[in-house]
Order: sequence, then C-alpha cells, then structure tokens
Amino acid sequence: MKIGLDAVPKPLMEVLAQLPDSYLVGGCVRDLLLGLKPSDYDTEVFGVTYEGLQKKLEKFGNAELVGSSFGTLKLWRPGEKKEYDFALPRREIKRDRGHKGFEVIHHSGITMRDAAIRRDFTMNALYLDPRTGEVIDHFNGITDLQQGKLRHVSDAFREDPLRVLRGMRFISRFDLTAGPETVELCRSIKDTFKELPKPRLWGEWVRWALQSVRPSSGLKFLQETEWLKHFPEMAGLVGVPQDPQATILKGTPSPIPATSVMPWLRPRSGSRRPQREKRPSCSRPYRTISARLFQL
Repeated sequence: MKIGLDAVPKPLMEVLAQLPDSYLVGGCVRDLLLGLKPSDYDTEVFGVTYEGLQKKLEKFGNAELVGSSFGTLKLWRPGEKKEYDFALPRREIKRDRGHKGFEVIHHSGITMRDAAIRRDFTMNALYLDPRTGEVIDHFNGITDLQQGKLRHVSDAFREDPLRVLRGMRFISRFDLTAGPETVELCRSIKDTFKELPKPRLWGEWVRWALQSVRPSSGLKFLQETEWLKHFPEMAGLVGVPQDPQATILKGTPSPIPATSVMPWLRPRSGSRRPQREKRPSCSRPYRTISARLFQL
C-alpha cells in the first residue's frame, strides 16, 4: 500500500532524502493511514552506526544522543521548535524485572522484520518508505487497522506490562476491539502489575482521559483482562446504575470528559508523580458520570 507524503514535514523530508536506508515507523505511520496529523515522527535508520548517523544529522542542525539504554538521536533544526527522533534498529532481551530490566542490542545488520517484532501492536509495527510512500507491513497491521482490531505482534509483548495500559488507551482512542489472543496474553501477565512505576501508569491514564472517543471500551478491556482490579477506584464503578434522567445515545462519543471521574488522581502542581487527593463523595452527579463511562 502507498500513501501520500504531503503531511510529513518538509524539514524532515529534507533530512530523510539524505538517509537512503531510513524509514518512518510506529504511531506516525498509523496516524497517516488514518488520515490524522501525527504529533511526532520516529525514524529508524538501517546500515549505519550511531557515530555515522550523528555525523550525517549534524549537517542539518544539532543532533544529540539521549537515553543511555535505548539510544535515540534527537535532531533540532535551526529556527524550528519541533524535534525529530532517529534511532538504529534494535533487539531487546528481558534480563530483569521492571521497565529498565532490558538488555538492548543495537546492530546495523538487524533486519526490519526483526526490529518490528519487538513492537507492541501490529498497527504500530508499520514502516513507511519516505522515498516511495510504500507502507511496509510484516504483521498484517493494515488489515487489523481496517477491521478495527487490536492485536499484539509477538510473545515479546509480555516483557513490558505497561503495554496492557497502552492497549486500553488505543482501544478507547480508536474504538478498537482486542483480539481474543491479545486479551488472553494480557490476562496471563496481570500479576506483573507491581513492576510498573506509578509515573508510567499515570501517563497512560492521562492520555486515556484526554484522547478517548469511547472511554468505556478501554475500561471494559481492563475488565476482560482482569487488570481493572489493580485500579480499585475504577473497579468500584462496575455495575453502578446510570441516572434515569441522563440521556445519552449509546455508541456516541461522551460529552463528559473522562477526567471527570479521576480528579483524585491528578498530580499536584509542579510534581510529576501522581498524588492522591481527597476522593470526592459519590454524589448523584458523580455516579451519573461514572456510569456513562462504562455504558457508552
């Protein structure tokens, strides 16, 4: 499949033209296929070393290596506010618990398919050739996207349990249905929840609250995978009857922001770590909003 490249920023296209083995990858490709404007662009470059890639990027601006583990080069072009991420393909081997327990292997000889297999979902494992507009799909991600399905790429999914929360977010944002094999895999790693640091969890809930088209679908996914129990505030909303005076069409986007049911999870000003505030009383308006989230 080929797609137009007009939406890709021209300054980025100028850089990619000088990197013959570079490919856009991940969420930006997914969003372009959906006709959405990507918020950022990730590029993987094959057949080079970090030193060689940095040297090429410095012709266009300031290029710095960030992230000691995963190694991403960020490029800032003069006169532009936007930054662009470039990385070498890599393999990840789980050595220890937690999101830092990975051995990361960078190698210029890693194939595109080997690099794609480490990604979370098939719709995020797509590559785009910026020279031809050709979308390279190793795991039927395009078909899954067309059919509204969320499927994991491989068993490597279990190595980072935060991906379950990412799944919740994507399901709510794009109105997807998780494949039964993905639900089962997520259920099988429910006890790894304690490995996840709170700031990472908070980040996924914030995105869910701000981006959801149908927030209830993501919550039901957590319920199906038995992850909802880890969030007692949300689990307590299951079975709460909707106020009979509330009128809202089933299957339409909620006019009530998802943040309405999670005010006690908001971080304090100036703090990245979520702090639990005083929980609001379960008043009638609160119950109404809560019920809507599960019934949409």
